[in-house]
Amino acid sequence: MNPRLGRPGPRRAAAAAGLLALGLVTAACSGTADSSETGHAGSAYELTTTTPKPSGDLDSFTWSIYAEPFSLDYAYAFDYPPNQVLANVCESLLRWNPDLSIEPGLAEKYEHPDPTTWVYTIRQGVTFHDGSPLTPEDVVASLQRHLDPAVGSFWGARSSST
Repeated sequence: MNPRLGRPGPRRAAAAAGLLALGLVTAACSGTADSSETGHAGSAYELTTTTPKPSGDLDSFTWSIYAEPFSLDYAYAFDYPPNQVLANVCESLLRWNPDLSIEPGLAEKYEHPDPTTWVYTIRQGVTFHDGSPLTPEDVVASLQRHLDPAVGSFWGARSSST
């Protein structure tokens, strides 16, 4: 008869005790954040479907992303880190709402008269970060840049008509 089959040896007992201790420590670290700062039961934050309008300037902020963005050029932004930053720094022609409806962004209205045509009316008074005005030519240039095979945009590959 093998004595090891009857009860675990010292190494197995130590390994089992170590795994149990690791499990307890991990469980202790996985609780919710302190709610005393926010008044929300169970967490230090609350998920919402919208972001409130800013109430002033910020001194600093921190992005909570799992990796450094590869690029902040929309032509090469096809992952969560760059898209999270760009979605908060750049405005799109149209916006998707939480209910999946569409509302104006840089375009105050849009039309889709046939399967290959989109017509956007660009909102007046929009400026770039440097203060220069946004023109319809800027929008066309941006869209055409994504279609240029020399640029190699991730988005251009999705628009192939072949």
